[in-house]
Amino acid sequence: MGYWPPLPLIIDYYTYWGADNSKSLTPSDEDNVVAALENPERVRYVGISVTSSLLGKMVTAVRKPFPELTHLWLSSKDENVPALPDEFLGGSAPELRVAQLEGIPFPALPTLLLSARSLVDLRLLNIPNSNHISPEAMVTSLEALPELRTLFIGFKSPTPPSNNTPSVPRTRTILSSLASFAYHGVKDYLEDFVAQIDTPRLDYFRISYFNQLDFQVPRLSRFIDHIQNYNVGRFKHARIDFGVNSVYVSIYGEPDELLESHFSLQISCQALDWQVSHVAQILGQSVSMLSNVVDLSIDARDLRPDKEEYMDNSEWLELLRPFIAAETLHVSEKLARQVANGLASVTEQIVAEVLPSLHSLFLEDEPVTSIERFATVRLLSGRPVTIVDGQGS
Repeated sequence: MGYWPPLPLIIDYYTYWGADNSKSLTPSDEDNVVAALENPERVRYVGISVTSSLLGKMVTAVRKPFPELTHLWLSSKDENVPALPDEFLGGSAPELRVAQLEGIPFPALPTLLLSARSLVDLRLLNIPNSNHISPEAMVTSLEALPELRTLFIGFKSPTPPSNNTPSVPRTRTILSSLASFAYHGVKDYLEDFVAQIDTPRLDYFRISYFNQLDFQVPRLSRFIDHIQNYNVGRFKHARIDFGVNSVYVSIYGEPDELLESHFSLQISCQALDWQVSHVAQILGQSVSMLSNVVDLSIDARDLRPDKEEYMDNSEWLELLRPFIAAETLHVSEKLARQVANGLASVTEQIVAEVLPSLHSLFLEDEPVTSIERFATVRLLSGRPVTIVDGQGS
């Protein structure tokens, strides 16, 4: 009689629920998941969309060590899902390579990470406020992960500000292998976090901020300056997209490199004047990163064309000031008139401060006459600019 050795187990119920919950787990599915988890020494992969019901059934099984587990994906859209127990995975995950927790509280996560020295990909998404892990605790955990290459940290809603201002450590923690880093939350948490780390190999950096009044980010600016692998010389292109609910900035090399090496910033905010002001605040503190951008485009594809918002011309000028090397500027139709008004306010006194390297300007569907004053001031200052006829006439 042949003998089958114990085979590795893959538990894959990682489905995204539809609006009608048509893809949620059935009671039979839940029983199957629990039965598989009761063989922890064989489980290699766990991917589950967790409900409160399922987690209640799982709680005993997942307290045991899973010595061979390499991939963990747990997601929940259940607002009342309980926290994972402190003894989750027996408090140890020596073979874990990829871990993603979405919408699931796990206060003991820092302790588990201290044992997961093989981890290369960590994604903490939609973190509930009830599961607030301080920047200091997060950095301490990450210090124990020498192979970590990808890190995503995202909060479900704005985190409450800390009552104490943490002191910046004399020695930063070096995350020597980290290549991709994404963050979604308030700027204060990120400021405290990046003040404690260096990431010499970082290639991909994405920030998404909740709306707030103050966007002073001196620690983020210093952090970017410390990134040795962020060769700003290759950042030749910048694109700013204004939308109904947010503004998005992307800075990259050639177009085919956009997904490989770039910096991106997104701010959740509805009013156009606030969007312009917020982006200007942040970019104004990151001039070194923009010092080689030669091509700048400004777009507003999903703004309503009939929505005219009053804008102070100076706000557009503050947005453009950091782009000291930009040689070309392209503005889409929906914002062309507003940018034209902003540029028309440039005087001889400040002409050298706003797009000093500009050679070519294209304002989509905007007549050349709307920008003649700017062109004249540029010409008199010895900085002539070619105005491309945006109306194609």
